[in-house]
Amino acid sequence: QQISLNYNDCVQNYNDSFRNLTFLLKKFKHLKNLDINLALCDKLTDKGILNLQQSLQINSLASLKLNFDSCHKLSDKALQYIQQSVKKSRNLKVISMNFSNCEKISDLGLFCLENCLIRTHKLQSFQLKADSCPKIGDEGVKRLFNALRKLKKMQNLALSIQGCNKVTDSSMQILQKYFQNTIHLKTLALNLTGCAQLSSQGMSQLEDGILKANDLNILKLHIKELFDVPKSQICGLQRRLKLNKHFQSVHIVYV
Repeated sequence: QQISLNYNDCVQNYNDSFRNLTFLLKKFKHLKNLDINLALCDKLTDKGILNLQQSLQINSLASLKLNFDSCHKLSDKALQYIQQSVKKSRNLKVISMNFSNCEKISDLGLFCLENCLIRTHKLQSFQLKADSCPKIGDEGVKRLFNALRKLKKMQNLALSIQGCNKVTDSSMQILQKYFQNTIHLKTLALNLTGCAQLSSQGMSQLEDGILKANDLNILKLHIKELFDVPKSQICGLQRRLKLNKHFQSVHIVYV
């Protein structure tokens, strides 16, 4: 069973009505896939997510996709409510979340994600988009990967933190250690475009980690607008990765 709910760009206030969604979803005893799109719903608040989180407590769920892109009123509280539900869904294999352009989301929100992810032991695929979240930095990245390194069945990882200017080379060191120790990861999509504090050293650390991820064979990197990273270094990285027979596919966007 699969349900997709699309409230994209809604102008109405649905914050209170999400309570009714709980009763609807309870009728689906074997619901496997739930996709909720609330992108551009500018009236959506943390209270709405509090009401929505009751609907997410479904033990049968294998896939959960939540899109809150450009919901500007959401704060870390929203992720706190979501983690209360997700950590109870022990059968999840796929999680996709989009909090891009939610300017109030900070490292504290990623702490909440850490608390729920460490309980999703069956998770195989995780996607997080947090583009243009100016309050997300190294500490949040650290906590996120602290959870991911404990998930031994993880095969597909997509992380987009485009324009998060508090992310520095310290985050690349965290990624380096994660990739060096991961076992089953096969696909990686990483968007670091516009993370202005990343330097040549950070890129070197990232490359070292990627090359030591033994099972990784599909790689997508978006690393545009990194002004402290010489273009010659990025070209060299691309060349070395594409020559590495370990990879089936390498796609790097840097211009």
